[in-house]
Amino acid sequence: MTLDAKPEPERDPSPVWAENAEGDADADAHLYPEPLPFTPDPGEETFAAAAPARIKRLVPILAVALAIACWPLFGWRNALGFAVGATIAAINYRWLEGGISALFDRIAKTGNPTSGAGTFFRFFLRFGLVLSVAYATLDSYPESLYGFLAGLFVPAAAILLEAFYQVVVGLRGRP
Repeated sequence: MTLDAKPEPERDPSPVWAENAEGDADADAHLYPEPLPFTPDPGEETFAAAAPARIKRLVPILAVALAIACWPLFGWRNALGFAVGATIAAINYRWLEGGISALFDRIAKTGNPTSGAGTFFRFFLRFGLVLSVAYATLDSYPESLYGFLAGLFVPAAAILLEAFYQVVVGLRGRP
């Protein structure tokens, strides 16, 4: 080593460095520990698997409770619109869930997706139902529009409450 040559700065051997001086990412692979095998807790799996059933139970409870709360605040027409919207949304949610699980069951068993025409028809049948009931309700009671639209969001509110419940239970540390 000559006196003119500057020593190369020492590199930090921590896993922060992803590449060595030559740009080889695999050269520093020994610095990263192997991931531990993940073994899920059976209690957590059953807790998460029960979420759709909890949501199905929560939708009618929310629909009835919010329709009753809507009556004195916004009048009977908005409460009726809310109840109709929540009922249509609950039916639509169940049909959607059943259609998706049937689709995945068929794909898992046969390896082939279900008929595109059947899926397409059922998809638009749900929207036809919603639009038909919306038209009939709003034609009879135009004042119930806001209640009807709010009722359509009851399954979304149930899903949000389920997510909040799972976060609270997860932070407590017990399923």
